[in-house]
Amino acid sequence: MTNIPSYSIKQMLESGVHFGHKKNKWNPQMSQFIYGSKGDLHIIDLTKTYSLLSKSLEVIANTAKNNGKILFVGTKKQSSATIAKYASDANQHYVNFRWLGGMLTNWFTVSESITNLNKIEALLNDEESDLTKKEKLNLSRKYEKLNRSLGGIRELNGKPSLLIIFDTNKESIAVKEAAKLNIPIIAIVDTNSSLENINYPIPGNDDSAKATSFFCELFAEAIKTNRILDEKSIEEKTADPKIVKNENKVEKSSKAEAKKEDKSLEIKKSAKEEAKEAKDSKKEDVAKEKTEVKKTKAATKDSKQTDAKAVKEVKKKVAKEDAPKKKDEPKSSAKTENKSEKK
Repeated sequence: MTNIPSYSIKQMLESGVHFGHKKNKWNPQMSQFIYGSKGDLHIIDLTKTYSLLSKSLEVIANTAKNNGKILFVGTKKQSSATIAKYASDANQHYVNFRWLGGMLTNWFTVSESITNLNKIEALLNDEESDLTKKEKLNLSRKYEKLNRSLGGIRELNGKPSLLIIFDTNKESIAVKEAAKLNIPIIAIVDTNSSLENINYPIPGNDDSAKATSFFCELFAEAIKTNRILDEKSIEEKTADPKIVKNENKVEKSSKAEAKKEDKSLEIKKSAKEEAKEAKDSKKEDVAKEKTEVKKTKAATKDSKQTDAKAVKEVKKKVAKEDAPKKKDEPKSSAKTENKSEKK
């Protein structure tokens, strides 16, 4: 048995679920869900919304009971925050910024982007990283950009079991991709929406923030209550000794795997430490080489200066020795001239 949250038509009226789009923008496929019109707007028949919503809640409850993955899709500004809030409260996945083409059909590329996002997060959280301020700033920008688009599906790991879409016109690519992969779709369809490829339509206002929060609250409650029920049934099953034995085996295997993971983490840590030590030693060697080069340059300068001083001293000595000789030469010449005159 599935537990479905209770709700009333009065609550729907208060949330503005009955308001449709303008008459000139209506889709003929939605004529069966239109009650009438008020001014330029169409009014949705809430009795039909009530019955179709209960069917959709049953589907959500069953998927939650079977531990299925549910993906909330709504990228309108007024509803993006509420979708993210209720989806994360129910431990489910969401896309609330922009639906990237191939998000379901090209999962391989999307998963690569998610791994890149996780790597960037690890680098930013690493306090011992050698990143500069500029590098950190660039990485944080990349992280924000990726997180906006992929933050809600980081833990999806493949195809979801069910899609809940708000505004099928805006999320038409998501509808096509889900139809291609045979994923059932629950959609809030307004009077201007198409019913193609929608398995469980819920006629209602897809523009109002109040209406989206009303639907999201019911969906999240259905998921939570049925997940709790499923956990209780698991506890009852574990009373059987055979099941207990099997679980013990599973626990042992999981413990062994955890030990292996711890070992691998230790190896990675040691490798990181070795790499750091190697870097430090390289830096020290470079510093030593620089100091040696400086010393050799200084020594060569000193030797040149001493050589220059020695050359100067030798020149001075030579000049001193030559000076008295030059003085004697003119005296001797003068003596010889005087002797010649006397004769």
